[in-house]
Amino acid sequence: MILLSSALAIFVLLILLSSSVVYIMVNEREESTLFVVEAKALSIATGGVERGIQQFRHTRIPPVFNDISFGTGKFSVKYDIAKDETGAALPLGNYVMVSSTGKVENVERNLRTVFFSLEQAFMFMIYSENLTDRTLDLTGSTVNGVVYYRGNVETTAPVSEGIYTPSGFSTNVGALIYHPDPQPRFPHMDTKPFLDLIDAADGKGVYNVSGVTVDLSSYTNNELYANNVTITNSIIIGPGKIISNGPLILNDGTTAEDGIIFVSGGPMTINQSAVLGTGVGYPNDGVILYSEGNVNIDNSTIYGLGISARELFLDNSIYYGAFLSHGAPQQYGIRLRNSTVVGSLVTKYRIETTNSTISRGTLPLAFNSMVKMAPYIIPGSWLEF
Repeated sequence: MILLSSALAIFVLLILLSSSVVYIMVNEREESTLFVVEAKALSIATGGVERGIQQFRHTRIPPVFNDISFGTGKFSVKYDIAKDETGAALPLGNYVMVSSTGKVENVERNLRTVFFSLEQAFMFMIYSENLTDRTLDLTGSTVNGVVYYRGNVETTAPVSEGIYTPSGFSTNVGALIYHPDPQPRFPHMDTKPFLDLIDAADGKGVYNVSGVTVDLSSYTNNELYANNVTITNSIIIGPGKIISNGPLILNDGTTAEDGIIFVSGGPMTINQSAVLGTGVGYPNDGVILYSEGNVNIDNSTIYGLGISARELFLDNSIYYGAFLSHGAPQQYGIRLRNSTVVGSLVTKYRIETTNSTISRGTLPLAFNSMVKMAPYIIPGSWLEF
């Protein structure tokens, strides 16, 4: 009887042990399956963020996708230009957060990254590749921000956040801050959309008006074409485009609404108290200027993004936003005299400032398909939440 009881006890114990092993195996298998599903959901969320960035790169349209099938799951993508995933404000006015939710079965994973809507060079108040190897002198001016300059620096001007340069250059204002490799590059921008507009304006006659309201909605596709354009003491209502195959002149108190694109195949002149745009960043993003010649702005105020194949000369004016100057070896890239810039100036060649102030400020988001410029992904901004 004692032996029978012991055998029965052992048998019961073995059953309990085997049940425990089976339970553990089932539990581990369920955990393993859940891990695989979660990994798939995270991978799909990553694909969603990457697709959103690629869309913005090619179209400049912020990404929004809802329940897009991807492999064995789906993803949704959205963006925010004001807040991160916690509701905290993004650090600069033209940062964009792209977030994605990956879904597989009943599992969801969330991922986000943050990008700068323009290229990295615009994160500096002044960026110059200095291809003609000139020394930078900002004497008499003030820079409230950070500078990147490929060259020697000789100046007594205050630069509040320092001057960055590749190693090997010198300065008389204390140690330069040597920027680690890779160095920020000069922006690469596909200008074909603007050049196509300039070609389309060839042979369209002369447009010269004064004291009128130019309503671009009265033109086909809101686009005004001419061989030469001069608009004096007038109001320009957009959105739309004004394209000149040659010179474009806006003067004598002419004003323009946000959302207007000015394109010239020759020099662009803005003077005599002209005011273009009302603000930069959301919801107003100013105007866009594009010129194959020099851009001369005198005694005027500009809000927006400017691009010149040659030189920018800003005299007794205020510029809010960003300006990209390709310049030429025989010219300056950018010259400022008695002017204020709130934003960023980028050039391939030399820059000269006289009695001027350059400060950090909100830059244009440039949510426009004409601006073929790649966004800059902020390092370390990929985060699962």
